[in-house]
Amino acid sequence: EQKAWLAKELKSSSAEWQIIVTHYPPYFEPCRSDVWTSYLADYGVDFYISGHTHLQKASNFQGTPYVISGGGGGITSETLPTTSGEDDGYGFMDVVITHDVLTVTRYSHGGVDNQTIVRGVTSVAPRKAKVTQVVV
Repeated sequence: EQKAWLAKELKSSSAEWQIIVTHYPPYFEPCRSDVWTSYLADYGVDFYISGHTHLQKASNFQGTPYVISGGGGGITSETLPTTSGEDDGYGFMDVVITHDVLTVTRYSHGGVDNQTIVRGVTSVAPRKAKVTQVVV
């Protein structure tokens, strides 16, 4: 039911940016499926934001850039934070969206010296959907 709703909304959207925000990363159940994966490319999803795992990560899933922003708190089981702050255990992300580019800067928790530590920058351009838009 939710997948049908999402397909309908993505297909009829005229937004410049198609961004999916969900709890699970794209390679975790229940998101990992042929149907779900086809939505990302077929409907021109530009960017995928998730949490669930308690770390920060930026990568690409079958042509769609994604970030995991799960380093905001709670007990981290994936990695322990270091005193230097040179890790992805805790931190935050700054997202800037313009007409032409979406930029995500990943920051570490800063360690015991409260440093500003940039762990990575991801830039994404919007892409076109493969599926013809529906007039509503």
